[in-house]
Amino acid sequence: MPVFIENTDIEDLLKPMTNICYRISEQFPSLQEEAIKFRSEPVQACQPEGLLYVNQREFACTHPDDDVIHVLGTEDATTCHIIVVRHKGSGVTCLAHCDGCSTKQGIEDMLATVMILSDGKLSGRLELHIFGGFCDDRFQSQQLTKEILSEFHKQPLPISLMTACMSEFNDVIKDGKHWPVIYGIGVNVKTGAIFPAKFLDKGPDLVIRSTKTFVGDKDMMNIYDYKSRELRVKPFNWEPWPSAPLLLEQPDEVIRHFLSTSPDVEPPDFVSNVRETLEYVIQNPKPTAQVFPGGHARTYRKNESAMWTRVI
Repeated sequence: MPVFIENTDIEDLLKPMTNICYRISEQFPSLQEEAIKFRSEPVQACQPEGLLYVNQREFACTHPDDDVIHVLGTEDATTCHIIVVRHKGSGVTCLAHCDGCSTKQGIEDMLATVMILSDGKLSGRLELHIFGGFCDDRFQSQQLTKEILSEFHKQPLPISLMTACMSEFNDVIKDGKHWPVIYGIGVNVKTGAIFPAKFLDKGPDLVIRSTKTFVGDKDMMNIYDYKSRELRVKPFNWEPWPSAPLLLEQPDEVIRHFLSTSPDVEPPDFVSNVRETLEYVIQNPKPTAQVFPGGHARTYRKNESAMWTRVI
């Protein structure tokens, strides 16, 4: 079954050489109007309490009755896209940060997890919200927009596109350059409300999770187990990064140029985060027994101070 916009199959929007956002603005102007409205909302600073932060190439899914996680969120998306899938019947919500790797696998796993947590509940539609990307010089945002919608369109479950704050609809020109407007969002898993967001705490093992992005496997990782209320960084492999020492010696602009898909519009802490990951990979050219002891996931639970505490 296909993706729908206002009960209309989007098949025509996915034809080769079609500018999806342009066609949406022609046929479904309310979606563009809603994107513009969303962009004007104030950015909320999310605190650690009740928060589960999703890093690049990860997703997380939970149920409204989760007594630990109240908000799913992510940020630092430039050409990356943020996907929210919500089952209206059960309220189960899933958030993903997609960078174009393993899009098909990620979408299939997201939908499967949503339906499992919905416990086979059939009443209530699936709703899709997409954020991120802009009019970048390499057209990577537009390509990812089409790839994501195409993969959802191939899935057996019908899904309604409710929000399209993506690519051209998430673009602004400043000082003669194109920039994304929305870098991050949060979603309230109780109400389904979505809002522009930034995050002071991004959870545990961020450097290890970033290592996966740069030199690890390409799969989208599900980082949350709803039943146990645990964040799990599952074992993955990586190989030595021979150029890491040389890259670490380079000035900031060189790191941005070679390690970003959008060097001119990265958030301020992009380079410092990359340098931390480079240092980690240099010190750990391959995963060691200390990284994933016994081949087990690095497992965390929220403590009384709302911080993630490692249990395995």
